[in-house]
Amino acid sequence: MKDDRHVPRAYPSATEDNYFRLKESYDLELAVAVARSYLHAAIAHPKDTIVDGWSISCLPSTGAGRRLFTINVGAVEGAYMSTIIENGVVDGYIMTVYVDRRTLEAASGQPLAELERRFENDVFFDNATHAMFRGRAVSLEILSIPVDE
Repeated sequence: MKDDRHVPRAYPSATEDNYFRLKESYDLELAVAVARSYLHAAIAHPKDTIVDGWSISCLPSTGAGRRLFTINVGAVEGAYMSTIIENGVVDGYIMTVYVDRRTLEAASGQPLAELERRFENDVFFDNATHAMFRGRAVSLEILSIPVDE
């Protein structure tokens, strides 16, 4: 008898069909590169911890359907990439990540105020308001990743 206790539930946005829709409609190589960069920077041993430690969903309905993917770390949303739409056409992408404020300051060796000043033209910093973050997290948003012409 097959043991199904460790088989993840299949959410609509975690299906192979959504992956192929992402591939057909958007820049799949860019989405994969951005997701991979986040995973290698934020998750220890991402290949060994997928499903139990983190998961990724393609084209989730969250965010008015503009997200290319969402990465969850356990039950917490860790990052997502979404589209910028201008006149009905994808004009760029936005990447949002959530980080623990103290971890960010320790890893960078800089207080948050200095990081905000230093990267004010490239990154939007905000307090993450979801209750699961308990006031400790900061959201970092890369303002725009341009679409290749």
